[in-house]
Amino acid sequence: MLRLPSFEASWHDLARGVRVLTRPATRAEITAASAWARQEADKALSAASGRLDGLEASHDRREAVQMGYTAIALARLCVTDWQGVDGDCTPENIGALMQVPGMVEAYTPIALAAVTALSAEGNASAPALNGTTAGAPNTAEGAKPQA
Repeated sequence: MLRLPSFEASWHDLARGVRVLTRPATRAEITAASAWARQEADKALSAASGRLDGLEASHDRREAVQMGYTAIALARLCVTDWQGVDGDCTPENIGALMQVPGMVEAYTPIALAAVTALSAEGNASAPALNGTTAGAPNTAEGAKPQA
């Protein structure tokens, strides 16, 4: 049986004495954050290449920059309060917090926890047949082959 994840907000420790009240991101929020992050990564890499001679926007670099922007977007969507930060918990300040070293790495698994748990659980179906019937019983005993 499939267990639905909880999307209730809870307190989590990040780094440097910072705690955030956040809830796990939904699939829709992850998709929206990824789309925004892709645009921001393109802008950032374009701007940087003009200032840094020889900077190539390799796939790995683009992916890393996009992952950082995705974490910023998810935090802006899901964090509702914080402790250990001087300033109001606003989307702009949340984005600035995610620029502090260690914050993205600490926050990302928290934001993706519900979707990760759901993916890890699977859909409670038996494995697809791939040459062995050990994963699923025959449910059509005596059925005639199709023409």
